[in-house]
Amino acid sequence: MKNLLKLTVAVMLTTLSLAEMARAQEDYPYYINRAGRKIKVQDLMANDQGDLKVAMEGGGTQTVRKSDYKFAYIPKPQQVALLEQMFEQGAYDQLLQNVQGVFDRYKYLGWGGLLYYMKGEAELAAGRADTALRTLDLGVRFARDEDIELINMAKAKALMALGRNDELKKILDQLKRAQSPEAAAFSFMAAGKLLAEQGQNDEAILELLKTVLLFEPKGKLAVIHEDARKKLVELLKEKGDPSFKKFEK
Repeated sequence: MKNLLKLTVAVMLTTLSLAEMARAQEDYPYYINRAGRKIKVQDLMANDQGDLKVAMEGGGTQTVRKSDYKFAYIPKPQQVALLEQMFEQGAYDQLLQNVQGVFDRYKYLGWGGLLYYMKGEAELAAGRADTALRTLDLGVRFARDEDIELINMAKAKALMALGRNDELKKILDQLKRAQSPEAAAFSFMAAGKLLAEQGQNDEAILELLKTVLLFEPKGKLAVIHEDARKKLVELLKEKGDPSFKKFEK
């Protein structure tokens, strides 16, 4: 059984790697018109209404109205990269001071979802779960597919903090079907915590074990894995189950 579960995770990791490779190969400016055709361009700018000023590859410029395209993208701007550095370093106050202007500039160019994910997480860290949830709900409107799972994980944290468990369960069900190992591991960990809050400790232990046994504590998974491990040890001790020693550091 454990080997089968490990194989499942390996397939998930391979799928994620292939998706990342595909994104890397498409790291150029483009927009997708209403017919679904991807049009590669030299450069893109967007105004406050979402209309695009497009520099075409063959020369010349044109304006594309917001109503005439589905999505637009440019490679990661330096301002977005700087905000990512703040986020990774936990400089949330600094991020919150700077993110809105960058969002306004790039929200129609493929980066609104990621920017509001980071803003929402920073608001969560400041104890403002209500505000964070509104931010994340708006971020979904501008998100690329790869941003949706990040936003849903942050929304799950906000819903858990607010005690909105019915909505939380729906989000966790979506995350359990996600391709990314990080999203799947988070969903099991969060489901375990929710079950423990509801007094269903045996079921909670099973969910937490999925995170601890199926996923290696490496990279982005390390924090999720450690969170699940600590809660698992706590519940096993409460139950008087000596197997907690296998997971205790």
